[in-house]
Amino acid sequence: MSRRWGLPLVFVVAGLAFWGGTRLASTPTRVQGTGPTEAQVRRLAKLVVLRVQLAEVIEGEKAGARLAVVVKGDCDLATDLGAARFLSKDPARQVAVIELPPPTPDRPRVDHDRTWVYRLPPRWSVFGTMVELVAKPQEVLLTEAMAAAQQRLEAVVNGHDYVDQARRHAESVIAGFFREAFDWTIEVRWSDGKAGSSNALVAAR
Repeated sequence: MSRRWGLPLVFVVAGLAFWGGTRLASTPTRVQGTGPTEAQVRRLAKLVVLRVQLAEVIEGEKAGARLAVVVKGDCDLATDLGAARFLSKDPARQVAVIELPPPTPDRPRVDHDRTWVYRLPPRWSVFGTMVELVAKPQEVLLTEAMAAAQQRLEAVVNGHDYVDQARRHAESVIAGFFREAFDWTIEVRWSDGKAGSSNALVAAR
């Protein structure tokens, strides 16, 4: 009897295996990701830097010498994405909320090729001229004026208007990247309590 049913049993087992394999192969595999990560956000670090072009006038006086420096340069406003953290993620809706530190000035630079130095007349005509000839303070004054110009660039960029522009720039870059690449909606919140430009997710909850 084993010889009579052995071959049909082989066909039955093979048929069941084929049917089961076909059914498994035809069943779509669903893989649900965990959503955006902090590592992906950090890769955008260079894109969220806002460079501001500036022109300022710095006046200096030392030992009778006077200079006016028309400073031209730039300063970056950078958002430290290394400190970014996700406050919430909803894979089903594909929405997330991320917290960022506020932008801060970075690398103020004086463009020496476009910066002009003007020698002003001394306040005390004869005495001032004599002091200039003996002490020659102009070189020291110019060095101090350039250092003051660099600090001035950083202070101006740290004003609210430029910082707000840097916030909007960072929000646009991060939200746009994750929308186009992963079809996720990202809301940016700031660690200093400043509201982001979009409140769409808040209203949707």
